[in-house]
Amino acid sequence: MRFPDWKPFSTAVTFLTALRPARTLEGLWSVPGAPRMRGALYKNLRRTAQPPSAVTVFCDVERIGPEQEDHWAAIAKHWRESANPPLMLNTPPGALRRFQLMKALKEAGINRADIVRLDEPGAVERVRLPCFVRYENGHIDKGGEPRLLVSQDALQERITVMKSNGETLYGKVAVEYEDVRDEHGRYVKYSYFRVGGSLIAGHRFVHDHWFVKAASPALLERHPDIVETERRFIDTAPFQDEIRRVFDLAGISYGRVDFGLRSDGGIHVFEINTNPRHPLLKETHATRREAVFAVKQRLATAFAALVSKQPPADSHLNGAPAAT
Repeated sequence: MRFPDWKPFSTAVTFLTALRPARTLEGLWSVPGAPRMRGALYKNLRRTAQPPSAVTVFCDVERIGPEQEDHWAAIAKHWRESANPPLMLNTPPGALRRFQLMKALKEAGINRADIVRLDEPGAVERVRLPCFVRYENGHIDKGGEPRLLVSQDALQERITVMKSNGETLYGKVAVEYEDVRDEHGRYVKYSYFRVGGSLIAGHRFVHDHWFVKAASPALLERHPDIVETERRFIDTAPFQDEIRRVFDLAGISYGRVDFGLRSDGGIHVFEINTNPRHPLLKETHATRREAVFAVKQRLATAFAALVSKQPPADSHLNGAPAAT
């Protein structure tokens, strides 16, 4: 493989993504004081080995196929050995995908729930119920919100329907359900971000439904204490030892881990997203904006700290956010 000569960085932080980067990152690079950031699609950089920035983040780990990973691993190696290497997060190869991570978490005794590939022999019999079906690469089961399957017959019926619709079982998994309800019977999902060595408490979503994607507006309005509890979580940032262990086990240095608390006090990890969405403040419930903005500021500060460790290249390392 031939590589072009190194040229000075013109951007502080570049996020390499599989899909349009502005969809997930616009709420981060719009934070006042953030270092100059941009997003770039993997497919648009396939033919260049030029380091794009002082800090380069490999996102969408689960979407990178084997050939792409080999390609980017070779380029990352070249960057690492160059005269002025960028700081790289989630450097390929190394980061675990969803299936491997869930298996590793169970083996390490962090998670109790397991994950099973539906195309494996005896999958239906081996799954602990309840469970739900989703795509291994991170997408939710086709049709949006997954359905909780409470019996082997229900899982087998779901598989039969997929086959009758012409769908393959390859790439689909059954994920065992874990109960993470609080003392009020509400489902709670926490998150932490990792930026290099920094851990930043992200959110505490509360919902009446078991599949939690966001905070319930109705609960926020009826129970103001939910907002205050989330603020305390963000400010006190508990569980750091457990969360760092999870990220280290996954080999991930940038991303967001989503987790819940079991009744025995242990954590249950749902996933690590290596291209987490950073919503704009206007998209956030008004009662949560102060806490969400504090998280964004801490993320921007963590990235700025990484950039400060890299040799300055030109006057464009700080300035207005940019997306390409």
